Amino acid sequence: MKKYLKIFFILSISYQLYACSCGYTCPGFDYNDKKIISYRINDTIKYFSGLNDTLLFVVDSFDYNKSEFTYGFYTTYECLNWAMYRAKSNEIFFVEKFDERYNTWNIRYEIQFCNDNLYYVYFHDTLIINDVHIICNKNYNVDGIIYGTVFEVKDLSNTRRINSFIKVTGKGIIEFHDKLNDITWKQIK
Repeated sequence: MKKYLKIFFILSISYQLYACSCGYTCPGFDYNDKKIISYRINDTIKYFSGLNDTLLFVVDSFDYNKSEFTYGFYTTYECLNWAMYRAKSNEIFFVEKFDERYNTWNIRYEIQFCNDNLYYVYFHDTLIINDVHIICNKNYNVDGIIYGTVFEVKDLSNTRRINSFIKVTGKGIIEFHDKLNDITWKQIK
């Protein structure tokens, strides 16, 4: 019996050493890929109000991680890729962060305007979470332009200054409503 336990113990350790050597490697965020986060330092984002006003945002910070780690077969891991930028004008600024967690396949955007509460935008068809209504549309028409994936986001708590916006993957925030001034701003190129 001791002989079998010894063989089992040796095989068990050998298997664990082998399993740790062949794990999962995180792909990492590709800085040159602008499909997810489309803006970099010094980029200018322009919005028009329809009242002959324009609002210019300049991207003043950009950061990302590569998250290129290898994890063992039985190791629990969180492979997190993220990228974020901050754009500001004289009065309003916003921060957009893209998170991708491979252990849970949780993909989301975090978007914050001014000092408002954070918006969490998840990749689901329709979702109401923390007083935020999110509708995800595919091949959606916005002012005559067809976009692949569009998120319409509304604040149901009525506590945020920017109480609704439209986010397009790879294009950023193409429209937002400033509740304080009751103005809807649309992105122009």
